[in-house]
Amino acid sequence: MSQQARRNAGYAAIAGLVLLAYGLATEPIFRLSDAGTQEGYELYNTSLRVFYAMLQFGGGALIITAGICFAGKRIGILLSGILTAICGLILIACGGYWTSIDGFNLSHGLFLLFGLIFVRDAYISISLYGKGEPGPVQAAAPQKQEPPHPAGIHPESLPREGEPPPPDGYLAALSKEDKEPPTASHE
Repeated sequence: MSQQARRNAGYAAIAGLVLLAYGLATEPIFRLSDAGTQEGYELYNTSLRVFYAMLQFGGGALIITAGICFAGKRIGILLSGILTAICGLILIACGGYWTSIDGFNLSHGLFLLFGLIFVRDAYISISLYGKGEPGPVQAAAPQKQEPPHPAGIHPESLPREGEPPPPDGYLAALSKEDKEPPTASHE
């Protein structure tokens, strides 16, 4: 069972529901308007048909893909990536074409924006599928630090190696030290 696929299920379901709801809510308006029957606008009419087919079939397919992902199947990530890429490219193509004919408006801008978002999501999904399932996370063994050896501690009041001994002796030099004596603990 793939945890990545299960995480992807919610995103695919939301995208599918939005596409399907928008397609079902606005397609009757398209059928009632005269935009779909204008002569001389075959490409425009075809773009409308492709757009609404993408909303309904793409939305339904993404909902089915969300179910596959929720079941933990990794192939759902790839299907989600392919479907969102197709839907995103259709959104960009239709939004760009309609902008070139009718000029820029809010709905065309939203189609272009959502198309870019879908294409980016497709890229992420396909990349995620290509990386494979991550292996189990292994906790690093705690590193046990050994305390420093007492011979390695050198008080500042004593001379360094190769220097002459203190004139009053080592104990007198240590007794004149202002700091706390060194310890072997590693706190």
